Amino acid sequence: MQNIQPDSLSLSALKPELDEAADALEAGNLTQASLAVKSLLTKAPYEYRVLQLAATVALARNQAAVAVDYFRRALSVSRAPLDAARTLHGLGLALRDLNDLEGACDAFQRAGQANKGNLVSALEHAKTLGLLATSEIVNAAEKRAQAEQVLRDIMGRFPDDPRPPTELGITRLNGGHVEDALKLFESVLEKCPDFPPAVFNRGVALTMLGKSDEARIALEHSLTVDRTIEGYYHMANLHRFSAGDPWFTRLQQRSKEPLSQNARIDIEFALAKACEDIEDYDQAFDHLETANREKRRTIQYDLRGDEARVEQIIAISTPDFFARFSGRVSSDVSPIFILGMPRSGSTLLEQMLAAHPKISAGGELPYMLGVARAIGAAWESRKEKFLSIDAEVIADLQNGADTYARLSAHVPGDKPRFTDKLPGNFQFIGLIHLMFPQATIINCRRDPVDTCLSCYKKHFQSAVPYSFDLGELGRYYTLYERLMKHWHRVLPGRILDVDYESLVANPETELRRVLEFCNLEFDPACLEFHKVERPVKTASVLQVRKPLYKDSIRRWKKYESRLGPLLDALGINR
Repeated sequence: MQNIQPDSLSLSALKPELDEAADALEAGNLTQASLAVKSLLTKAPYEYRVLQLAATVALARNQAAVAVDYFRRALSVSRAPLDAARTLHGLGLALRDLNDLEGACDAFQRAGQANKGNLVSALEHAKTLGLLATSEIVNAAEKRAQAEQVLRDIMGRFPDDPRPPTELGITRLNGGHVEDALKLFESVLEKCPDFPPAVFNRGVALTMLGKSDEARIALEHSLTVDRTIEGYYHMANLHRFSAGDPWFTRLQQRSKEPLSQNARIDIEFALAKACEDIEDYDQAFDHLETANREKRRTIQYDLRGDEARVEQIIAISTPDFFARFSGRVSSDVSPIFILGMPRSGSTLLEQMLAAHPKISAGGELPYMLGVARAIGAAWESRKEKFLSIDAEVIADLQNGADTYARLSAHVPGDKPRFTDKLPGNFQFIGLIHLMFPQATIINCRRDPVDTCLSCYKKHFQSAVPYSFDLGELGRYYTLYERLMKHWHRVLPGRILDVDYESLVANPETELRRVLEFCNLEFDPACLEFHKVERPVKTASVLQVRKPLYKDSIRRWKKYESRLGPLLDALGINR
């Protein structure tokens, strides 16, 4: 690229326009900032400050691909190390928005090298490594360890800054080390009692540990010291609202302020919960519609991809396929897979089984997803011949079983059985059957409308992209039903269906049936499930800390007049 630099007089002449664009950006007037940048680019298309500003404005307008281009052009003409560090940091943010996590990690790392005092880039590097840990599954432990090492290095260089240990706590929390995370947050708060991220995440950790009253106090305090935190939804789930509630008033006031998209989503989900508490169901649904509409805009998802995947699974998973490969993989691993749709009672059932002296609760283990992806990639690489050689298919399945065994080895502890309750594993029942002949497969079911509405009411952070549109929810549920009918047809007797409504109405009867299917004796402790002390990370974290209740059954009737797209997609007559 030709490097053309305006002379100093020209740069001096551009200063008023540069200042105008920067001021508009800081004030949040992105239209004015964009117009000013457009004019500047025609006058000085190779000037570093113009390109850097153009990139920053594009990033603020959620035009990440445009921002990447401008950041890279700015980097090519930067001269000062601090300029390069600033540009690399912005490049990392833009690449992360595009889900190029490896590229973002590289940019943040280079930004830190260009400016050794750049704490913020180092923190973003660690955060992005944490996102990689979530997305890569098989290499999750390695990426999370890298993130923790980055953070410990920062803590050594900046011992008095509360941000690195707080971020380390968040990383430990995401890795399932809830008590370690809580200690880190509390160590931060000993020095900085009102540091909002530490206060807030301490509340999240306490929630996972079942300490609801302490958690609610912590979350309410975090929103008092920093009202801009996107934590109102977390707080609302712990708070029982009533008419005239001061926190209800705070939610309403906050909703009237200018908010970012994520903050709008957070506050609308919180208001939906508050309105439901006071039994104003029309208002609750209005807020749900807004929250879900805004959330859906942030997600790139096409249901047709899932529809095609289910078609492919059914086409492959024939009786002949299972007759050909059953019993040809060796594995002693015997998980209890609890699967189905989200919000169908899987967390409740796992909590009950966690009280059994011979069962360890694994929670939502992501390992089958990683294994299935690896097997799918291997089969796809062999194209139409992927099933032509038995030895190759058996090797793929054996590698998958061995990988799962290695990744899950820490879960059982000293108990002979453990649960894996990732709901989406219903897609992989065929692989589970072939790889783990000693595994137990339990399908949790619940009224379809209650299931879908419960999903719609939850602000899922990831992994449930179909839950933010009623029509998509209903269509996805029909995919789940279709695939489960297929599994029952080709693998008769291999799967136990457990209905949420029956579990709540007759817990001992259902638990005896489940444990018999697992080849385990009934233990009365399973009926005292709400007393089990263990970290719970799922959306049902609060419900499983309480004795059984029936309020969630047929709850959709309170919203029936608003559920047209869902009922139509499910084929339910109105």
